[in-house]
Amino acid sequence: GGPLRSFLRVTLPLSAPGVISAALIVMIPTVGDYVTPKLVGGKDGVMIANAIQAQFGKASNWPLGAALSVTTMVIVTLMAGATVLIIRAAQRLAR
Repeated sequence: GGPLRSFLRVTLPLSAPGVISAALIVMIPTVGDYVTPKLVGGKDGVMIANAIQAQFGKASNWPLGAALSVTTMVIVTLMAGATVLIIRAAQRLAR
């Protein structure tokens, strides 16, 4: 086997839990963070967390804020699940 086959058969299966954890640790706070984009990007940049905060705070539109929150949670859950399934499928193909 070549280097690619060695990577797929040895390195990827051993590092898969770390890859999954790193992806989740980076992805989830990125979606939910609303303070950093406001401080760094100013008021022009609209992120989903900023939009949710605005709906609950300034606009007093709680139903839309709740809908945005639930939609965001569902999308993050689907993306995390897809990441896990893709990595597991890659592990099965490598065997």
